[in-house]
Amino acid sequence: IDASGNIYLTGYTSVGNDFGIMRLTPTGLLDTSFDGDGKLTLDFNNTTDLAFGAVLDSNGDLVIAGNNTGTGSNFQVMRLKTGN
Repeated sequence: IDASGNIYLTGYTSVGNDFGIMRLTPTGLLDTSFDGDGKLTLDFNNTTDLAFGAVLDSNGDLVIAGNNTGTGSNFQVMRLKTGN
């Protein structure tokens, strides 16, 4: 949950097996100001990407951790600028 009360959810998509991120408003609705529909899909090298955890850093950016099973289960970390 960020300083504005927005809620971030991470995981992976069932179609394409990519990182999946959703942002909800403080009332629990999809936040359409986040990527146009409240949902973002991230693909690394067109392989299976699984996000398992996330944290907001001190700058308010979302840091997501997971792995890529298509390349031998390599660990992946990415930072997403959230605009906060």
